[in-house]
Amino acid sequence: GKSLIGYTYSRFIDNSLGNSFILTPQKILQAQYDDAFGELGLSTLYGKANYTCERRNTNCEIGSVMKQKCPNCPHQKAKTAAISSPNTSLNYKLALLYMSMDSEQSGFDERKLMVFDEAHVLEQQLVDFDTIAITKKQCEVLRVDFPSQWTDITAAQNWIELKYEPALKTIVDDGRLQAEELQNEFSLTPDEERFLSDWNKMNDHLGEITWLRLQDSSELEDTRVLVHDILGVSFKALTAVKAFTDVLRDKSERMLFMSATIMDHSGFCKDLGIDPSE
Repeated sequence: GKSLIGYTYSRFIDNSLGNSFILTPQKILQAQYDDAFGELGLSTLYGKANYTCERRNTNCEIGSVMKQKCPNCPHQKAKTAAISSPNTSLNYKLALLYMSMDSEQSGFDERKLMVFDEAHVLEQQLVDFDTIAITKKQCEVLRVDFPSQWTDITAAQNWIELKYEPALKTIVDDGRLQAEELQNEFSLTPDEERFLSDWNKMNDHLGEITWLRLQDSSELEDTRVLVHDILGVSFKALTAVKAFTDVLRDKSERMLFMSATIMDHSGFCKDLGIDPSE
């Protein structure tokens, strides 16, 4: 029944059409919103990898980085519909990606309502979004020894500067010419797709690693914690407050948090940096 409440409230505050973002943690929940309200003015947008680029026989995640753009890109059509729709369903990961951009970049303007479905997972989604991870597998690919423990974030930054970032930059630079050549092709073999996908991920990772290395260590110590596990190490945000405030807070006039498992609203507000009186 929660989805009915969220959609009805959106229509109630905006003259029956609605004006909302509806965020869910899973694609299957997006599909349920689409089935229930698709004919009533709701559009659902998934990540690029969920759309098929039939022209190139690949997905739109690969197709979107090719220089020769498709004239009828299915993901672009879905995004255009989502931007123009009065109510749009997004999963949390995709929503945070678009809402971390300004409206000119993302195409999405502020709306009257943001609905957080299964809101008990929101804090974790925000923390994960604000987390930078270095895995043992990445170190193996780069042929860099992975330290089992660091004493503090400053030691980790030094290791990144001296060992990890140079090795990563070398791999990215060595593959840049091949990646650019593949981007100029019309279609790719499966091996070429894997190479281009891996290279793009490493290039993005290099950007976040460089950002991490350049940050003031004392500020990082105040806002992040090193979390070691069997897969590697994460520079994890201590709270979701900064991500909620910087990314989501100004993207809607009102917010509706829906969950069956929030036991204490004051604690929930504290975790997100919300004044309970609001």
